[in-house]
Amino acid sequence: MFINSRKFKIISIIAVLIVTSLACNFPSIPRLRNSESEVPVASQSAQELKENVQTAVGNALSGQPFELTITESQLTSYIALRLQSLQEPRVSEVQVHLQDGKAKITGKVEQDNFSLPLALTVSLSANANGKPEYEFEAAKIGPFPIPTSFLDELTVWMDEALSSHVLPGGKEIFFETINISNGQLFINGYAK
Repeated sequence: MFINSRKFKIISIIAVLIVTSLACNFPSIPRLRNSESEVPVASQSAQELKENVQTAVGNALSGQPFELTITESQLTSYIALRLQSLQEPRVSEVQVHLQDGKAKITGKVEQDNFSLPLALTVSLSANANGKPEYEFEAAKIGPFPIPTSFLDELTVWMDEALSSHVLPGGKEIFFETINISNGQLFINGYAK
């Protein structure tokens, strides 16, 4: 009797997950539209981002303070084009919106013929030591929270990426301010 009850619970949970997944993709159910407009993906925007970063690094190397402005289009394009190389899980329809001190990242995660929406909200700032700080305020795939283990891995990856801003000659980038508003990410700093 215990085994049948356990099997019934497992089958019920799986059925609810499948129905929820199908309901999210059912064509006759109108989807709630986000108030944010769609950000186009363009290789030119991704290239502009790379060039702007190179200019900022050049300024820092020459001893000048730098200002870097990154747009939603540049960041969306760069991330979307980088994610195209992933085989599994496949992430598509990436959108990055930069408003009110937060980066809101959405997309679709596809694996093994399942497709679920992805939603991440990250706040960014610079601390008193000139290091970037970030906090995941929301992280979901479909109705499920992203597992803590995955967020921990993402945190380690971001820490490594952000701490790798060491310039030739052993100089480090000191981030004075990191602000997000009106569709743009503003970064100011200098090399020390």
